[in-house]
Amino acid sequence: MITALIRRTVSHGRVIVFGAILFGLLAAAVGSTTLGKMTNDSDSPTAESVLTAERLTKAAGMSADLDIVAIVSPTGGIKSTQGRYRVSEVALKFFSDEGVANVQSFLNSDSPALISKDGKSAIVSVQFKSGVDRNALAKSISEQFKDQPDVALGGVSVTGVEIGDRVAGDLSKAELFALPILFLLALWIFRGVVAATVTIGIGILAIVTTLMVLRGVVEITSISSYVLNLVTGLGLGLAIDYCLFIMSRYREETVLYGYTPRAALAAGVAAGRTVFFSALTVAVSMSSLMLFPQKFLFSMGVGGAAVTLVSATVSIVVLPAILALLGRRIDSLTLPGSDRARRKDTGLVHKIVWYRLAKWTMRHAKPVLVASLILVATLAWPALSTKFSNINVDSLPTTSAVRTVAERVATEFPNSGGTTINVAVEAPADAQAQVTALAQRVAKLPHVVLPAPPVYLGSDTWSLSAVVFAGPFSQAAETALHGIRSLPSPNKMLVGGETAAFVDNEESMLSHLPMAALVVGLAVMLVIFLLTGSVVLPVKTLLVNILNVSMTIGVLVWIFQYGHLEGPLHYESTGAIDLSQPILVMVIGFGLSTDYGVFLLARIKESYDHDGDNVEAVATGVGRSGRIISSAALLLCVAVGAFSSSSVLFIKQLGVGTAVAVLLDATIIRAFLVPSAMRLMSTANWWAPGPLRRFHNRYGVSESGPAIVPDGGPPKLVLIPSPPPPPVPQLTLVRSPAPEPTGERTILLPPPPPIVRQPAPPEITGEQPAVSEPRRHRRIERGGSTGKHRQRP
Repeated sequence: MITALIRRTVSHGRVIVFGAILFGLLAAAVGSTTLGKMTNDSDSPTAESVLTAERLTKAAGMSADLDIVAIVSPTGGIKSTQGRYRVSEVALKFFSDEGVANVQSFLNSDSPALISKDGKSAIVSVQFKSGVDRNALAKSISEQFKDQPDVALGGVSVTGVEIGDRVAGDLSKAELFALPILFLLALWIFRGVVAATVTIGIGILAIVTTLMVLRGVVEITSISSYVLNLVTGLGLGLAIDYCLFIMSRYREETVLYGYTPRAALAAGVAAGRTVFFSALTVAVSMSSLMLFPQKFLFSMGVGGAAVTLVSATVSIVVLPAILALLGRRIDSLTLPGSDRARRKDTGLVHKIVWYRLAKWTMRHAKPVLVASLILVATLAWPALSTKFSNINVDSLPTTSAVRTVAERVATEFPNSGGTTINVAVEAPADAQAQVTALAQRVAKLPHVVLPAPPVYLGSDTWSLSAVVFAGPFSQAAETALHGIRSLPSPNKMLVGGETAAFVDNEESMLSHLPMAALVVGLAVMLVIFLLTGSVVLPVKTLLVNILNVSMTIGVLVWIFQYGHLEGPLHYESTGAIDLSQPILVMVIGFGLSTDYGVFLLARIKESYDHDGDNVEAVATGVGRSGRIISSAALLLCVAVGAFSSSSVLFIKQLGVGTAVAVLLDATIIRAFLVPSAMRLMSTANWWAPGPLRRFHNRYGVSESGPAIVPDGGPPKLVLIPSPPPPPVPQLTLVRSPAPEPTGERTILLPPPPPIVRQPAPPEITGEQPAVSEPRRHRRIERGGSTGKHRQRP
């Protein structure tokens, strides 16, 4: 399949390139409408907390949460006539909107909890009608109060809008920040303006194509807008990485075939196989996120799998066509010294720094392995004390006005602060005695306060609100939640709220994690087996990836939970990391680690198949792929790590976590841990049972074997076994008899030089020119009647 595809792209280079340009413009036009169709949902639709909110909303006809919490600070304080009039004016403006169902202030509820301790401010709370677009309505109302400095808006819906707007804005800033740096890095890595421009263009094509794919997906199911950051970062990073793999192989093939379509086809077929299977592994890893019911993780799975497959397809289809079309012009406008550096990369492998590093590592395999494991344990140690939080107002920076409102409510309105736990009791209207008895048992639980008696909403639903004066992710709030849920009740009871949403997500993620880990592990092991034919290397790859994920989570905890690097990263630690981060790190880290592992093992396997020397194969594989993997990792770190500049905390954690996973894999894992472990395992690396070995011989994949295109006519790929090397001619020496003594002077010729057997030529798979039969050497005799030289008279 790959062979036929590359053959056609090389044969029709102009059509492919111009078609890709037109398709990219169309994809950009269609994909630009994708964001407007996405949502900010992140929870599981079947979670008890979500079902609680839905039941309360349906029964009351309005939101179960406070969509808007406005702090009004009129001149002269709220106790003055002018202040009371201003609070009334704000409340009436809220209520004038058709989407608003309920507005509360101290004027219509006589609640002192809605007045600040100093009497200078008051709270006006707003609940929207059920069925309205809460985000759109919150954004519209926020615009109305934008130029009124005495009114500050917060609340659940306003917070959601603020997070969504910041994510979208930070995405544009990250793109503007990353693209120039990526171009400069590509210019340095590819050593030419044309090559760098081509790869950046393919990365952009991959992004807009993925957005067009997601535009179709949102017509089928809802997708979270947070996935756009992942799509942009992975799209740029992976597409450029895959182009780097193919372009590097192309430059190796030009040594044999020059800048011809032969080289483009050979590179496309050889590296294309590796890119395809590598991308397939990453896509399967990413798609495991679709097993989680949370919309945030599900969306990440859809977007991650889509952008990976699209990046690989665009690279495999478009780049070989460009290479065949441009030929030597791909290296136009090169940097000074590029030719010398390119000759070094494609020359003798023992002169490459990565080869010498691998040799040194394997000469000191045991101490290097022990030192690497100690470093791994050190970096992973903080992961043992991980604490989690959920997406909420604390995800916003301290400069956010919405977060400021939440902090002011907690400090200036102590009776209105705290964490609310919503309880929906299924009971008829005449069951007030039973519901009241339940409320009394709730009030006796530790840390729980009941600010109001139960309220019948209709539709056989009673509403009960319990307040815990602690943070939503605190131990007190969780203890109260579990206490309420464990209370016996004759009526069906649903418990929701922010703490319930966090606990539900945590339990759901933990219950779905084993299946996701199984899918990722099996995908990794299957691809590595098909590539190497070994049952040892897949297990080793799995273990190495686990170590990499452990290190990454440890670094994340050290940075974001312990509060290190707050200044350089411009954030304020909440004492925890987002609940989804370990899962995202596991899935993305496994996928990207296997991505680079596939490329490294493909080169090692290619060398091992050639001479059967395990040590030399590892050194050669690291030597040939070391610069490529490190360059690819650097590019991906910049593409994804650019989101570490995001002002939203969980997006910042995602960018830092992905970049750290890639960086650790390309350094500690690939440069030291893998070579030392493979040296100690020796030939056992390549062991497999007989049936599996025969299966791999039939269905396995490899990167070895250049494709050769015959001159004239459309390119045709011919793969034939290499002919056996011609026999080395044997020289027969016959000792001549001793000359009889005569009066003549005899001159004896010196003995012939020793015959040295030449090494067999390297095996090259492909169509080879005919090899002529070796000439038969006639026997050479020295001495006898023909071996004497008579003295010239």
